[in-house]
This record gives sequence, structure tokens and C-alpha cells, in this order.
Amino acid sequence: MARREIQVKRMLQYFVDATVQLIEEEGIENVSARKIGERAGYTSSTIYNYFDELSHLIYFASMRFVKEYLQELPEYLERGQTYVEKYILSWECFCKHSFEKPQIYYALYIADLGKRTDEMVNHILNLLTQFRFGKGGIGVTNEGENGFRFV
Repeated sequence: MARREIQVKRMLQYFVDATVQLIEEEGIENVSARKIGERAGYTSSTIYNYFDELSHLIYFASMRFVKEYLQELPEYLERGQTYVEKYILSWECFCKHSFEKPQIYYALYIADLGKRTDEMVNHILNLLTQFRFGKGGIGVTNEGENGFRFV
């Protein structure tokens, strides 16, 4: 793995980790670029070298908080016999978790991200892969006890 590639992955992870910590400690509504930069050990302007908007960083950090929903969803779906029942049960599971953490689910599914979500994800993945040559690639995985990681 090239040194620049490792640097990019590290920086993305520093900023996401700092954002997660701030959300846990102060709530998502109190997250700011200045606080994230301080927590990660960089200036707030450095964040914008890696994320176009603060909402994009909050989006990726929020993914860490839906782990319980993703783990519980298969249990809900097993109870359904028909597609309609499974759909209703999946909605029940989603509602349960989204009402427990409304700010997180708002950040993931409703918040204005400035750009379309697929463009934002592609932007981050392009940052991760722009120095990759040959076979293979890097991306985002949801493996690990802390939710997703950049790999």
C-alpha cells in the first residue's frame, strides 16, 4: 500500500472517529468542524480536504450508530411469512431504532447532504482509491465491533 494511500485512510478514519466521539459525548447537534479538528489533532480547514461538507462527515460517523438496527433486522424478518409481513416487520424494526436515535437516522436518511448521497460516497471512495494501482481496491466495510472502517 502506498504511503499516500495510508495517509488518506488514516485521515478519514481520524475525522470519522473524532466525529463519533463528539456525537457520543455532546450529541450530534453540537458537532462542529472546529471541535472535530481539535479532537482529531488538525485544523478544521483540513477536514475539507477530505470531506466536501460537514454533513458528509456526520453521515459517515452516523453509520456507526445503526449497528444494533442492522443486527436486529434479521430477527424481525424471520418472524414474517409473506413479503408484506416482512416489509411491515422491517418497518417496525426501523421505527423502533429511529425513534431511539432520531438525530442519527435524520443524518443518514433525511438531512440535506448538499450533493446526492451516491456522489458523496463516490467522492470518499475516490479519495481512498486514487492511489491504488493493479488488482484489488479499498473501500468501506461494516466489519468490526465499532461499525464500519475504511479498508
